[in-house]
Amino acid sequence: MSANIVKLLHASDVQLDCPLRQVGTVPRDTIDLLASATLIAWERLIDAAIAHGVDALLLTGNTFDAAAESLAADVALRQGFERLLEREIPVFVVPGQLDPLMAWQEFPAMPENVTVFDSPWDAAVDLTDSGRLLARIFPVSAVTDISPPEWHRLQGTVQGLRDANAVTVGILWCDRTEGISRPIDTDERRLASVQVLACGQNVPESALPLIDGLVHAQTAPQAVTADETGPRGATILQFDSQRQLSKRFVPLGPVRREHLTARLEQARHRDELCEQMLAMIEELPAVPGEQLRLVRWSFAGSPAVRHQLDFQEATAHELLETLAGLTDQPTGLRYVHELVPLWQEQSVPPELGELWRDYLEYYDERPPLNEDELRQLALELRPQQAASSGPWERGLAQLDPTAVHQRARRYARKWFAGH
Repeated sequence: MSANIVKLLHASDVQLDCPLRQVGTVPRDTIDLLASATLIAWERLIDAAIAHGVDALLLTGNTFDAAAESLAADVALRQGFERLLEREIPVFVVPGQLDPLMAWQEFPAMPENVTVFDSPWDAAVDLTDSGRLLARIFPVSAVTDISPPEWHRLQGTVQGLRDANAVTVGILWCDRTEGISRPIDTDERRLASVQVLACGQNVPESALPLIDGLVHAQTAPQAVTADETGPRGATILQFDSQRQLSKRFVPLGPVRREHLTARLEQARHRDELCEQMLAMIEELPAVPGEQLRLVRWSFAGSPAVRHQLDFQEATAHELLETLAGLTDQPTGLRYVHELVPLWQEQSVPPELGELWRDYLEYYDERPPLNEDELRQLALELRPQQAASSGPWERGLAQLDPTAVHQRARRYARKWFAGH
């Protein structure tokens, strides 16, 4: 550990051995890569921690999916922790929605470099170098207090001055099974005086404490759903000798997902449209470690422009086949181009009529069902021919309220478009 610089590697939503969702049809020779994408990202995360000589690894929720009971995830997790132990790199973990505290407690004995915080009221853990305190790692929730450093300076004790000079880092503890992540009223939120609060990307503001530092919300190292677009990785949080923070992105995901929109009004014919799409692909910045790009395409344009180009669903598929031939490199960077069906476009064409608009207004007023409500509904609607246990129940663990809400909207649009 450097005497003047503190480097922490922050990762969240690792989702070890979780399958990539909303993938569609892919070439046979990319299936293995898709199946192992999150495991590859994890190996790269451990490699990055060692290569950059970080002082600690922070894992802020959803490191694995406990409901999946994946042996591959368990093995990869332990091997990664043991590699960091060999380099004397500590790991600090808070549970999440997929990996609640109980799942961590049931995990076989962890290597000694791993600290899993049992609650947001656990004591801070010190990072030291030759007896010198450089950083303190605090578990934090919306209702925990952390005194500002000025308070320690006012104490005037050796311990108080020692603590006041250390970097303070909070990691958000939000295991919903303990009720910590419930919505908190503004007047209930407490002050956590830390220089940076590390958490996952999708944490609601109501689950955060009031802080006088920076909130660093980290995206997943590997995109799992189609909505997680762009380069994916982890972030090095580096503090200099003056305790000033800088951040460095570390790419990790072998599979990159993008959602691009081609503008029909900018093309006079299909060849120009294909050229426009190819230019958009070429403008995507190259990121080290990418092996496969899954690109979802939408086509935006008025009915008049669609008619002028004679642009139908079959036309879009032909364009994507042409684009695949121009971009996919069987011995290099692979590309899979997928069409967002034309009836799923977000714009509301006039031909769907006022009834569709009335439906959307009513639909959008209703909040999505939560996970418990979805599981209960799925159990009530269980087909009689389904097996008594097994695949049906395991499928319920993968229910995503947002994805179900969006899919219901798309199916409704398809129905309206056909009537």
